[in-house]
Parts: sequence; structure tokens; C-alpha cells
Amino acid sequence: MFWCGTLLVSMLFGGVYLQKENDIAFAINRGKTYYFPHSFGLSWQQAVEYCRNHGMFLVTIQTKEQLGSVVEYLNTSGYWKTKDQLHMWTSLNDIGEEGQYFWASTGERLTFDRWKAGEPDNKRLDTCTTENCVVLSHHPVRGVYYSFDDRPCQENNLFLCESLG
Repeated sequence: MFWCGTLLVSMLFGGVYLQKENDIAFAINRGKTYYFPHSFGLSWQQAVEYCRNHGMFLVTIQTKEQLGSVVEYLNTSGYWKTKDQLHMWTSLNDIGEEGQYFWASTGERLTFDRWKAGEPDNKRLDTCTTENCVVLSHHPVRGVYYSFDDRPCQENNLFLCESLG
């Protein structure tokens, strides 16, 4: 549904997410289709559902080549023209068993080591909140270059959807 020709309204988990129509970027890169709604963040669970509602999956990065494809896409998306850091959900998590990381999109175990220094740390924020979901983090000023970082799944972050084909 379009509202005033400039906003797309999405319903998800009973919430309404407004996004600028031109903020959604589709691209085909190295045989995969990417979908990057970079004007709003969602929790990890909401991001998974959002991608599924668009016939896609939250991004999986299992190899150096896949990381290169994601970085190439982000570099051409226009995101870096106005931003200097990124925290973007991936499908990687250890929700099932602490310390056992799997990609929700494929069911595969993590084999590609891109952890930020000191991560994963499974930081406990309070009695009910620990870090079980993983973002791709890029913050050059702090010396972080496209690295994995575990975060609380309830935190709102950007996300990237992809086709698995």
C-alpha cells in the first residue's frame, strides 16, 4: 500500500513500519538478489520475518567470497554516502545452544571466522537478555572492518535480505 506516493507501509508482528519508497534497494550481485531497506531497523526475529515476507532470507556469509559480494553490494548501494558505520543483522545465531552458531537461513554451522576482537562474548545485559544474534559490524574509525559481533536479538538493527539461489 502506498501512502501519499512516498511511503510504503509494511505490517509485521502487529506493528507498522514506514519506509521511504526510494530507501529500498534491490540488486543482483554475483547471482544473488539483495534487498536492503536501510531507512529503518528491526529486531532479529522481525528482520527474519520481514525477509521471509519478501520471499527471501536474512543474509548468510559463509565464505570470503560471500562477504566480498555483500561488501560490494553495500559499497554500490549508496549507504556509505551518508553513514560511517554499520550494524546489520545476519542469520547467524546461537539461540538453540549457547556457543553453537548456525545460520538460520541454511541450517549450516558457522565455519567462516570473522569475529570482531573479543567476540563472541555473550554479554549479559540483564537477567533475561543475552547476546545470541549476530550482526555484521563495520566501523572503520574504531578499527572494525566487516566483522561478526553477537548482540541481543531484541535490539533494532539494519538487515540485508538475500535470495539463496
